[in-house]
Amino acid sequence: MIYKDQLVPTGQLSDVGYSIMTNVDKSYRIGAELTAGFRPSEFMDWNMNLTLSRNKILDFTEYYTDYNTSDWSSAYKSKSHGTVDIAYSPSEIFTNEFTFRLIKGLDLHIISKYVGKQYFDNTMNEERSVDPYFVNNLRLDFTPVIKHTENVELQLLVSNILNEKYENNAYGGNWYEDGQEKTWSYLALRPRIAFMARISVRF
Repeated sequence: MIYKDQLVPTGQLSDVGYSIMTNVDKSYRIGAELTAGFRPSEFMDWNMNLTLSRNKILDFTEYYTDYNTSDWSSAYKSKSHGTVDIAYSPSEIFTNEFTFRLIKGLDLHIISKYVGKQYFDNTMNEERSVDPYFVNNLRLDFTPVIKHTENVELQLLVSNILNEKYENNAYGGNWYEDGQEKTWSYLALRPRIAFMARISVRF
C-alpha cells in the first residue's frame, strides 16, 4: 500500500490520553502474511502465523522548538531524517499455537508470540523504541454438557507462563535545549504472570 498524506501516530498523547496523529506526505506499507496449520494426530493441532513487513515514511521532516537556556528564548527549526520506520509498526510478528484435545470437551492451548523491535515515534531514535519480546501463554477451554443449557464454556488463561519481564507498548517524545535533543518516555511493563478465568453460559 502506497499512501499520500497518511495519518500516522507521533508517539505522544493528548491531555485526555488519545494518540496525537500527523499527516506525512509519502509513505508505504508492504509485506506478506503466511499462515500454516497441521494436524499431526487426532488429538493435536499446530497453527502458525508469520507477518513480515516494511512500514516506511519517505523523506520524513521533524519540526521542533529549540530552547536557549541562557534566556529561554526559542527558535522553530526542522530536521530531515530521510526514510524512517512508521511508529508502532514492528517488521516481524510470529504466533505459534499448539492445541491438545485432552478429553472430550477439554482443550489445552499453548500460545507463543514474538513481536520485533518497534519505535514509538517517527525519528527511529533508539531511546524511543520498544525492544523485541517473546511471550508464552497457556489456555484451558472446557465445554461441559449441562442440562437445560445450550452451551457452557469455562476458560482459564495463564499469561506469560515463563514469567518474562517485557514491555509491549510505550509513548513519549523529545525536546531540544541549546541544540541538544532530550528524550522523555513511558514504557508499559507487562505483568510477570497473570491469571484470568471466564464463564460463558447460553440458554
